[in-house]
Amino acid sequence: MHKLTSRQEAILSDTRKIFEKNTDVEFIKKRKRFLNQIFPNIEELYKNNPNEFEEISTGIYSIMYNQEVKYITSLLKTKDYKSLQEYKKELGTFGRIKYLELENSGKSRLCQFLIEYEDLIKDWMDSENGSRAILKEVNKDDGYCYVATMVYGDYNHPNVIQLRNYRDNKLNKYELGRAFISYYYKYSPYWVKRMKNCSLINKLLKISIDLIVSKIK
Repeated sequence: MHKLTSRQEAILSDTRKIFEKNTDVEFIKKRKRFLNQIFPNIEELYKNNPNEFEEISTGIYSIMYNQEVKYITSLLKTKDYKSLQEYKKELGTFGRIKYLELENSGKSRLCQFLIEYEDLIKDWMDSENGSRAILKEVNKDDGYCYVATMVYGDYNHPNVIQLRNYRDNKLNKYELGRAFISYYYKYSPYWVKRMKNCSLINKLLKISIDLIVSKIK
């Protein structure tokens, strides 16, 4: 690979400063800083020399991706599910205004650049070797109520806690109950992946789970 230009080096260096050096800053804030401070320089680079942009696009992805995976992993390992839920909500809206702005101004390649990165992170979060694998490991002793947490948006919601207690104190005592628990943890991550964006199903699930909790109290 030939030597990078000063413009390319500056963009990569500034991206590292935002994502690698500010360890005490929430990742969503880092993303917003990237959009506000670095992305205008990327737009300028793409406008004047699109080849130079293509040469460093993978490098930008790599810097952001590695740090974002570390951030998500830290939330999972510390079982900070509330922060993880808030992060995932923010993730869904990240850059939406910027996408529209780029599309409307005919900058489809730059819009694609942001969307591809978003998809990269989402794929990792849903992958068997990504966050799902970490969740299985850190929760192997107490389990993670995937569906209930999706419905209530909080791992520590009173109803989610009630269901965990029922699982541990009742279901786990019987062979049939243990078989159900095993089946649930095998398939519930897939169910959550398919249902998480369907508001109607989530409303129906909440009604059903509320009813179940009222019966087991």
